[in-house]
Amino acid sequence: MEKVLPKNWVEANLFDIANVITGKKDANHSTGDGKYTFFTCAFEPLLSPDYDFDDEVLILPGNGANVGHVFYFKGQFQAYQRTYIIEKIKINPKFLHYHLLLFWRKRNENEQYGTATNYIKIGNFKSYSVDIAPLAEQNRIVEKLDKLFAQLEIIKTSMANIPTLLKDFRQQVLTQAVTGKLTNKSFVSLPSTITIGNIFEETPIDWKWIKLTDAAKLESGHTPRKTEEEYWINGNVPWISLQDIRSAHGKIIYSTKYMPNELGIQKSSARLLPKGTVCFCRDISVGYTTVMGKEMSTTQHFANWVCGELLDNMFLLYVFMSAKDYLTASGKGTTVSTIYMPALKELRILLPPLEEQQKIVSKVESLFTKADIIEQQYISLKQKIDTLPQAILHKAFKGELTERLDSDGNAMDLLQQIQELKNSVVKPKKSKELS
Repeated sequence: MEKVLPKNWVEANLFDIANVITGKKDANHSTGDGKYTFFTCAFEPLLSPDYDFDDEVLILPGNGANVGHVFYFKGQFQAYQRTYIIEKIKINPKFLHYHLLLFWRKRNENEQYGTATNYIKIGNFKSYSVDIAPLAEQNRIVEKLDKLFAQLEIIKTSMANIPTLLKDFRQQVLTQAVTGKLTNKSFVSLPSTITIGNIFEETPIDWKWIKLTDAAKLESGHTPRKTEEEYWINGNVPWISLQDIRSAHGKIIYSTKYMPNELGIQKSSARLLPKGTVCFCRDISVGYTTVMGKEMSTTQHFANWVCGELLDNMFLLYVFMSAKDYLTASGKGTTVSTIYMPALKELRILLPPLEEQQKIVSKVESLFTKADIIEQQYISLKQKIDTLPQAILHKAFKGELTERLDSDGNAMDLLQQIQELKNSVVKPKKSKELS
């Protein structure tokens, strides 16, 4: 299908409107106290003590994970030998920058070389064509794109705070829940509502410190040997692993990634624990907590709590979640922080009456639901914003973003002027060496 360009636009080869060269230095040329920007194939530039280039250019990584990125720069800089530089640009440099932002990565997805490390060649540039508008229209497009992209950055910066705000909100809800604030109790500020050892802090009225083992039965988990294939054939027993609890933190879990069979459970001395059991990770991912949505088994990394009549399992979940930082800090060991079983048996929690626990759980769930709704709205909006740059660029290079005027002339005339200028430059002849 023949390509249709906007009126008075022209398609040209990249080498008709610019030069492409590479840097000259290796990565060791950088210095921590350098004065000049040093572009390598990394996403973030380094610093150089000197510069070889002084121009308005586009920088493109030549190998590695960042192939496809395009950076605009104006000024004095240094460049790595595998970094490509588009220089001496005869059209609006930012217009070319935006064109490359839209097309460069996609056009080169299947045109890369190498196995261990991917890379591109000068041929990638020689085959690149550019849709060129008349210069006046280029300038209007660049001005409009600069403004829109600046506005997008402001929006992104503002939105970037939302996940942190939601995280802080949830933590505040948990802290208020387990200290009596959600139910308007008179209380003294407490450093934590779960602890190991003796308790000296004052407590809310009719709340009391108790040993957790007085309100819930402690069960350890076990892991069927992965090397014993017979333990995993036709597995049908939900078995909570470290991966599962990280993704299910703070929620009820109903399914697991791995499922041994009943023989595997029996041979590993594990057992099925009842629905509602609170699973707390005691090492590697200390503090991650979930609640079983049905009968399940767990890995040995967990301390599992089967709640008695005086303790609501969801309230215990929220207590663990509110004290995650404290519990993580209380772990022992250098390589892996671990809360050992003797210490777990000494855990104490600040416990309200059962009816109040249930009211607290209901309020927490209601507030968390509101936070979840806001989070989903944020995710949906972020996805739309993330697609906006490409949508805006597509509109720009269809000639639909700004007003198009007949007085702008024709880009073919601009291209001819560029070619005439190149032809008028006489290359100096090499002088013969004296014999």
